[in-house]
Amino acid sequence: SPPLHGGDLSTRIPTMTLFHFMNCVLLTFLPYVVVYKGTKLSEYSAIAIVLSSAAIYVATQLVKVLLLATFLPATEDGVEMSVLQEGSRLVAGVGDLFGVRFALASVPRSIGDPDVIALGVGLGWAAAESSLERFLPLWLGARGLEFDWKYLQIALESNVNLPLFISLAVLVWLYGRKKLGPRRRPLVHILLAVVLLLPALMRCVQGRQAG
Repeated sequence: SPPLHGGDLSTRIPTMTLFHFMNCVLLTFLPYVVVYKGTKLSEYSAIAIVLSSAAIYVATQLVKVLLLATFLPATEDGVEMSVLQEGSRLVAGVGDLFGVRFALASVPRSIGDPDVIALGVGLGWAAAESSLERFLPLWLGARGLEFDWKYLQIALESNVNLPLFISLAVLVWLYGRKKLGPRRRPLVHILLAVVLLLPALMRCVQGRQAG
């Protein structure tokens, strides 16, 4: 076989890194397209619900950042800072509940199918979260010269968060229903608490594995 010249290597490396970047981006965002095309959302042309929910997500995150920057006390103690960070994330998760509730309430009444409403809000919320939290790290890191599994992990986390945020939208919608029976309401409360605590549990597991 002919020897690999420097020029050949210089042309192959950008191609490989671009291929790795595209793989990670498709793995991150393609499931959102599949969910939209494969459900009632495409039948109802509910892209407006998805985009509105994504915009409300961005606004909610801005409000949360401003509130946390204003009221979160400064400390140099590592343990205390860790506790404050986890507490602030839980409070921020409660803020997401209000944001999702507002997104559900902002859907036009002409769309009467609750499945479409909850699915559209959850999909838009998840898509905005992935775009803000993952696209920039993928753009800066996945195009590097060395392959790193952490970028595939970032993409897989997006797939995990997709059903998580859709479940959050469904639970918030159920919570707001007046006809929800007294036997089912405690179950909704428990599931909402699980959804809020799950990210903290995942971070704890990842921290132990890294340690």
